[in-house]
Amino acid sequence: MDSADSLPNESYRFLSLEVVDWAGPIVEIRFCGAIESNSDVSAAVREASLFMRTKVLPRSNTAFFITCYDGLSITRETLNELREQFIGFNARFSAGDVRYGGGHVARTFVVSASIQSASRSNHFESRNEALAAVRRQIRVAP
Repeated sequence: MDSADSLPNESYRFLSLEVVDWAGPIVEIRFCGAIESNSDVSAAVREASLFMRTKVLPRSNTAFFITCYDGLSITRETLNELREQFIGFNARFSAGDVRYGGGHVARTFVVSASIQSASRSNHFESRNEALAAVRRQIRVAP
């Protein structure tokens, strides 16, 4: 496999990101650090944007995202900021997205964010279900 076909991944302070498949492409985002302030939210969005600009945009203008909420640790005070900044991130980079994992707080966050952005919550129990849902979206995309 040459470097053009490799599946890049990066771990940052708040997120780890990986191209799961270049068909789409599909990028998996995992939360991996406690997000305790609005500046932490901004840093997490910068990390995700850096990955997209350096690893994905050279091959594709957008990506389908699967986001794992298992590692999400966030304060109540930063939920709105996280929602707002990731709505902007998705508007810039997302061709579609689904989520999986996480506890009650994460699921509440996902549903709340989808209501405010007029999108569907698309939350699944497992990574395999989330990947299958994205792959169905890719097959029906124009």
